[in-house]
Amino acid sequence: MITAKQRQFLRGRAQTIAPMFQIGKNGINSSVLRQIQTQINTQELLKISILSNSTITADELIDQVRQFDSKIQYVQDIGHTVILYKRAPQIAKRHLSLEVDQIAR
Repeated sequence: MITAKQRQFLRGRAQTIAPMFQIGKNGINSSVLRQIQTQINTQELLKISILSNSTITADELIDQVRQFDSKIQYVQDIGHTVILYKRAPQIAKRHLSLEVDQIAR
């Protein structure tokens, strides 16, 4: 579980990144979920955009992603944009999580 300060830090970092995925009228399927998981395992912080023609809401997207991988943590959703965080499983790729860990202290 991330703290409020960590969430604030991650929101600030997310401002500088572009959405990696766009969810459209076809919604979300297992292929998209696997791609999200692969991307978040390497990037740690992920921004997903939900297009206006999509039948899925931000809450539904978050639920489906968390059911697929329970270690993915919700950071924020603003309008049609969702920000997710997951600590990288490989120590060599933990650049952002090291900074997040320092905030907790």
